[in-house]
Amino acid sequence: MARIRTIKPEFFTSEDIVSLSPLARLLYQATWCEADKEGRMVWKPRTFKLRYFPADDCDIFALCQELVDAGLVVLYGQGLAYIPSFTKHQHINPRESTSTLPDPDETPRVMTRADASPRVTDAQGGREGKGRY
Repeated sequence: MARIRTIKPEFFTSEDIVSLSPLARLLYQATWCEADKEGRMVWKPRTFKLRYFPADDCDIFALCQELVDAGLVVLYGQGLAYIPSFTKHQHINPRESTSTLPDPDETPRVMTRADASPRVTDAQGGREGKGRY
């Protein structure tokens, strides 16, 4: 669920921000809208593309990787991410519900690439073959 967030004027001159490409800056702002009150979110690059860049010809995975490489977004767990500086820069509405996502400090950081997503499979385990065993 997208949320209303604010942007401080110094955002536009921050050294870690000006080093990003223009679309990565916009994506970073969009991740704030995705983040809950603790700065945690479900990491879905394809959803970000559809939601924030529907008419733009851009490589959303490269933009996501740019944020991860800059340390602005940290991936953890299976398909989760958080913004380390989120609580320092956002005034959170006190009525916003608490996070339902696991704490990144208590969850292993297994994802390293921005385009990684939880592995989904419908394969059955066991032996494959025809007829009886």
